[in-house]
Amino acid sequence: MTVSTISFLVSRNSRN
Repeated sequence: MTVSTISFLVSRNSRN
């Protein structure tokens, strides 16, 4: 996993 992927997942979790 790259930082971009982690950031993307975190962003999605935040919106949820």
